Amino acid sequence: MAEFNANFWVAAAAGAPVIALAAVVQSADAWRALDRAERGLAEVESPTPQASRRFIVVAIAWWLDFVNILIQAGVFLFSLIVLSQRNSNLPFAILLATAIVEGIGIIALLVATFVKAFVYTAFKGFPGRIQ
Repeated sequence: MAEFNANFWVAAAAGAPVIALAAVVQSADAWRALDRAERGLAEVESPTPQASRRFIVVAIAWWLDFVNILIQAGVFLFSLIVLSQRNSNLPFAILLATAIVEGIGIIALLVATFVKAFVYTAFKGFPGRIQ
């Protein structure tokens, strides 16, 4: 069993909402990019396979943001529960898993940002076709 470490749980409780908020902001941008891409794909008779793939990639990035928000909400709730009980009779694996989930959340946020930025610029000129 791991010793209770209030600083760790405070950091996890503080980090989760920040990561989730960034994912919420990104999901709004992804939603606009998806809408733009969908309208662009609908305007052309036969969209290129590359345009279709980029649309799918943006959709996956949006879902990644959504799942990240849910996971961060869970980490936040779990951290608050542990802090309120002031008792961390949890195996070390739970502490490690919480830290890993926070790290993966940040990495997922960065990946989604770069994917959406790349795809959005590709759809900016003429949304249905990739030149």
